[in-house]
Amino acid sequence: MIVLLSTNALAFNEIEHYKLWNQLIEKHVRKSGTVDYIGFKQDLQILNQFIDSHKKLKFTNLDEKEKKAVLINLYNAAMIRNILKAAKDQNIGLETPTFLDLEINSIRAPGGNLWNGNYTVFLEDKQLNLDNIEHDLLRGKGDHQYDKMKIKKLDPRIHVAVNCAALSCPPIITTAYTSKNLEAILNENMMQFVNSDKQFHEISPTQLQVNSIIYWYYSDFDNYGKSQSNMDGAGDYLASFIDTTTKKGARKSKHLKRHLNDRNKLILKFDPRFKFKYKWQINDIRNAYNR
Repeated sequence: MIVLLSTNALAFNEIEHYKLWNQLIEKHVRKSGTVDYIGFKQDLQILNQFIDSHKKLKFTNLDEKEKKAVLINLYNAAMIRNILKAAKDQNIGLETPTFLDLEINSIRAPGGNLWNGNYTVFLEDKQLNLDNIEHDLLRGKGDHQYDKMKIKKLDPRIHVAVNCAALSCPPIITTAYTSKNLEAILNENMMQFVNSDKQFHEISPTQLQVNSIIYWYYSDFDNYGKSQSNMDGAGDYLASFIDTTTKKGARKSKHLKRHLNDRNKLILKFDPRFKFKYKWQINDIRNAYNR
């Protein structure tokens, strides 16, 4: 049983703030990262309460780790709500094959799509869509109106934490991010991501199939890698999370270090040593076999 919380408290307490979100994801998210959208619909009032509580949150007073955790959790909760909104607006029953066949990148929303349209949340006095949360705040790309809310130093690990609701997206996890567990979970996410044969798959000894997230956000991974004293770019950074005690892991690591550092993104797109792939089908629990 999920109990609704009072939204009157002004002081930030992570345990209380994430209580509803923890209960929801423990109930409706599987260890595989797939989501029970029918279950979330039944608890929509509670999901709305968690999301709406951010309007009263004194976000600008939080430290960097607290801000990062808030933004990741809010993004993931809002994406689930956006899916439910879009299905309702387009009269798509969650029980139908039509819902299971949805591809996230093709879903329209008022004003655009699920990321940049008019499905928004409030964080303090700012009305934000998902692109605002990810790009303006988490990636720190926004203009001056967001200066007090931005994460100061871009952390490329956010790309394996925010969940776009597609099967190829790194999975949503069954516990809320907090300032205390953030570092450990982000590192664990990265290790699971790069060591996964589905995300980084050897097609042949000379070609590696890689999740398209690495291509889309290549500069985030590459710039961060180059900022580290012992790395030359994205390849070294990603390879640092690979288990090289296995032969397959050692080969993947070597391939990334040799061919993914300090690249021109346009040339990388057509590099035969890499194939970038992404499954956009919705990450509903009934599609788990497609993971």
